[in-house]
Amino acid sequence: MNAAVPVLGKGHVARNFIGGEWRLPRHGYEIDVYAPTSIEELGSVPRSAAADADDALDRASAALRHDIGAIVRARAVSFCETVRARAAEIARVEHLDSGAPLEFAARTVHASASWMEEMLPRERGGADVAACGCSAWILPSYAPFWLYCSQVFEALLAGHAVVLKPSSTTPLTAVCFAEMIADLDLPAGCFAVLQGTGRDAGTALARSPKVDRLGFVGGRDAARMVTRSAAEPLTACTISTGNLNPSVLLADGDLDSLVRNLAASLFAHGGQGGFSSRWVLAPEERLADVLAALERGLDALDASGGAGTSVAPLVSEDRRVRVVRFLTALERYAPESTIGTVQRPPAFPMGYFLSPSVVVDPSPNDLIRGADLPGPVLFVSPYRSENDLASALLDLRGSGRSACTPCGAPRRCRQCSRARVAPYESTTAAPRAPAPPNPCGAASTRVEAASSVAEGEEAMSKLSGGCACGQVRYSAEGPPALVANCHCRDCQRAGGGQMSTVVAVGKAGFEISGGPKGYGYTGDSGAKLTRYFCPTCGSRLYTDADAMADLAILQAGSLDDASDCRPMMNIYCASAQPWAAMDDALPKFDGMPG
Repeated sequence: MNAAVPVLGKGHVARNFIGGEWRLPRHGYEIDVYAPTSIEELGSVPRSAAADADDALDRASAALRHDIGAIVRARAVSFCETVRARAAEIARVEHLDSGAPLEFAARTVHASASWMEEMLPRERGGADVAACGCSAWILPSYAPFWLYCSQVFEALLAGHAVVLKPSSTTPLTAVCFAEMIADLDLPAGCFAVLQGTGRDAGTALARSPKVDRLGFVGGRDAARMVTRSAAEPLTACTISTGNLNPSVLLADGDLDSLVRNLAASLFAHGGQGGFSSRWVLAPEERLADVLAALERGLDALDASGGAGTSVAPLVSEDRRVRVVRFLTALERYAPESTIGTVQRPPAFPMGYFLSPSVVVDPSPNDLIRGADLPGPVLFVSPYRSENDLASALLDLRGSGRSACTPCGAPRRCRQCSRARVAPYESTTAAPRAPAPPNPCGAASTRVEAASSVAEGEEAMSKLSGGCACGQVRYSAEGPPALVANCHCRDCQRAGGGQMSTVVAVGKAGFEISGGPKGYGYTGDSGAKLTRYFCPTCGSRLYTDADAMADLAILQAGSLDDASDCRPMMNIYCASAQPWAAMDDALPKFDGMPG
């Protein structure tokens, strides 16, 4: 590599990799990076914008005059050997970046090398691979090195010039990957890393007419925003969204094998990936045995925090809050359906950890939500007959079916020419963890359905609001990740009352106009926050929290219609005023849940 393992250290700012060089962005905005296991600051990465995306795409277009595919194929074997030789080093970076257990991360790195070796066009000599210009890949936080090898390296082999936008919560693995690509001495510009948020850098890539093919892996709400942005320049898209990957246990199935596979594939990365099975369908007469085996399996997970630990954290606090909110609602309305509690494993006093949970006999709405739920939650459904089993699978076909589709290249590429992903697997034991999304065309075809919430909540697909004078306006798409009454002292001071009702929404669908002004400060928890308000009338609008970088925390009072924003919990009750009136039916937490 050109540098040591990119554990940056507090105060160190990484750079974008553009045109074969490490560059600072056009402006000085940064994103702080924290280790999910300890919440220790690892440094910062640039918050790139449209101008940086244009620079990367211009350099990528210039690199297309070279035969990128032939050059990469000639050096691919050497690259795979380097990956294997540095597996321990890469695994340590991924452990710090995403929180994946070291042993799991090391296995993932070796599997990535094997995947790339399978993709090498040895016999065909690459003659069937067609380049289609500049590709942009917007990739998520789970198993990042695997995704970079299976998606980005495959595109380079095919002759594409590639701009990679990694997740803003796990950016360091992309720095490591870029350093290894730089050592191949490829044509300048054929590969770039553009750090930043999905709202800024991701949207700029999706809207750019300079992108010939756009690849996205992630959740449904973000996928909708990406495809809408790509619709204007009519960019060919490859979209892969989260799914449940059902496992079917038959009457004579091997229960022990089922539990081993589920524990290894789901909980080893905090339940955040699209590779693991998250839904088990079992015969009704074996349900009690399945639940007992799962309880034993969860108890046997190594949550000691040592080198062999098998429990991974979530990558950010906002993800942890989403899972807590989902499970808290279930515990409130259907307490008999949950095994496990909304808690942090005892061995992990810090970090974004949650104990694994099992949801028994979930409703269809719960399963639809679970398809995008980024956390260690397993759903178990009983069935009485083969007809019941078929009906259950068909009812949820929109949250689990995948198909291989053309990638938009001038002609069908090697990967698109073979059907590789089956709609569902039915085996006598748990299926092996499915392969990663097809880098040249596997797209999850989803039935458009509103994401419903637990009983007593309303689905809110679009929100809008603004200040009192009308100068600043905002809109947000997708259901809120959290609605809570916050009793922290910061909210009391800012609002002049006993608490503030806050509505957390994903930034992927958040847009604002009118030039709000921001005030930065350190909150009661020690985290950095920026409170935004109208510079004319002073109305409070929303807050950015470094610990929840993917969320915008709206003031419920600034919404045009807040009637459906019903609080689900009270938070930071430890600092609540003694005279504060609280709804006893709502859960109360001294700080953030968990």
